[in-house]
Amino acid sequence: QEAALFTGELMNMYERFAEQRGWQFEVESLIEVQPEGAVNFASVRFAASNHDEENAPFGWLRHESGVHRVQRVPVTERKGRMQTSSVAVVLLPVAEEADVTLSPSEVRIEISKKSSGPGGQSVNAAHQAVRATHLPTGISVHCTSSQSQFENKTRALDMLRTKLLDQQLS
Repeated sequence: QEAALFTGELMNMYERFAEQRGWQFEVESLIEVQPEGAVNFASVRFAASNHDEENAPFGWLRHESGVHRVQRVPVTERKGRMQTSSVAVVLLPVAEEADVTLSPSEVRIEISKKSSGPGGQSVNAAHQAVRATHLPTGISVHCTSSQSQFENKTRALDMLRTKLLDQQLS
């Protein structure tokens, strides 16, 4: 629970920093847990409105990548005991189409429902979640950030390019 609270606080901190710098802050996927404000997993995208290298989000945030640790008495602790929690932050530069070319024969696109539930609650659910898999490497990404299947497919392909670029660079 404490690590999820810390993750939520870090995410809010990055969002405020992006606001101050004039960047766009888009949540691509988010898994929230109880208590309110706690985040189990988040994937976000930073984008600068102008394309100058001095203001590029990756240049400003690349040293944030790694494990962040906090020692504190969490708000959920009733006996006042100190707890240590850690959060992994991974930053990747967003790959452009020119950086990594994807052949349609190398990518499998799967469309699925965003949500389902018991008792036939998903009868009218739109098929909008997109999973893109790069067949030669087996790298797979899943995108459900938008209500639009087209936007999710575009974002999934961007995420796949980014992961492939990261693999090439490392």
